[in-house]
Amino acid sequence: MISERTSDLSSASPPPAPKPRRPSASLKPRPPSLSRPPKAPIPSHQSHSSAGSASMYPRQSVSSSTAGLITYDPSLPRYLQWKGRQKFYNGGRIMFGPNVRQFALTMALTVASWGVFLFMVPPHIPPSSELTKRGWEVYVGSFALAFSMILSLLLTATSDPGIIPRKSASSLVSSMPLELKERMNYCPTCHIVKPARTKHCRQSDCCIRRFDHHCPWTGNSVGEGNYRLFMCFITSVFLGTTFCLCLTAAAFLEDIGVAFGAEAGEGVKERDWVLDIGAPLLMIWYCLVEVLVGALLFFHLYLISIGLTTNEWLRGEKNSGGRDRSSCIVNCLDVWSNRGAKGTMLLPMHLPPGMEDEERDLEAAEEAVDKLQIELRPLGGSA
Repeated sequence: MISERTSDLSSASPPPAPKPRRPSASLKPRPPSLSRPPKAPIPSHQSHSSAGSASMYPRQSVSSSTAGLITYDPSLPRYLQWKGRQKFYNGGRIMFGPNVRQFALTMALTVASWGVFLFMVPPHIPPSSELTKRGWEVYVGSFALAFSMILSLLLTATSDPGIIPRKSASSLVSSMPLELKERMNYCPTCHIVKPARTKHCRQSDCCIRRFDHHCPWTGNSVGEGNYRLFMCFITSVFLGTTFCLCLTAAAFLEDIGVAFGAEAGEGVKERDWVLDIGAPLLMIWYCLVEVLVGALLFFHLYLISIGLTTNEWLRGEKNSGGRDRSSCIVNCLDVWSNRGAKGTMLLPMHLPPGMEDEERDLEAAEEAVDKLQIELRPLGGSA
């Protein structure tokens, strides 16, 4: 039996050799333009105190192969390659913040409040009232305040708050330890060295110059670029609410006085039920808005007087940016004249990227290297 099995095994043909696998189409070799450059040596914490730590990052210009790990697609406009959370409309020509629905809700409440007021209060003011004799002034003031409120809201929501565009990552900076990056005030998401008073907004996912806060009512962040518009918006809301509250209260009191025959020679007249029912509800709504927006307005006026932003005040920073902010007049001039502002840093978002985008990436990488040299200079000289 054993001999028969061995003979069968010897006579059997050997198994066929496995066929070579074809290379998958998805495993294409990486183009040389997108290949990751070699990482620079990572300095350890012990090498910071030695003189050789500064020589690990020689002072030189950064080439394009070292600066960029990603490339731009010249066939697509910039807004389709945008890494933030902003919303773009009309082919990238109009930019909103990340919360467009909240902005739409605020706009709807604003328009509805003014519509109800214009429908309910001015047409139902008693004819004998002084307000009726100045009806055109009431309507002109109402439309002027409503227009300023809507316009300032729209401009605040669609303006650039001071965004610093995200740059390509640099292998040289990426190889540095976390402690050194924190000392450089380096943003690992935007790959930039953040200037003074700049903060990365989590809602917008962008670094914003002189960041104040993210406003849920406008759906946009508030910073260096739109802080004055934001102040105009809350000021117009406060003034418009005060105007509507005073006019509604005066019309309501006039209606009560006429109905009970308060004026001499006038008989008791029927009351206007539109004012009797709607005016108290409107006054409650106006009082609520007046208290909330008024508190916000005076809080920001206080922050302007001491030279701080909302973010700095919440973090307990007393002297932001290393400047003396003891003068209230100087602080107010800095905000309202927008002194020191750089303007928008965003390129036209409806156009495709070009050489200017790559030049800005190189400048950001060189700035990071320069900042690194400044941080390592005292450490290298102490040895």
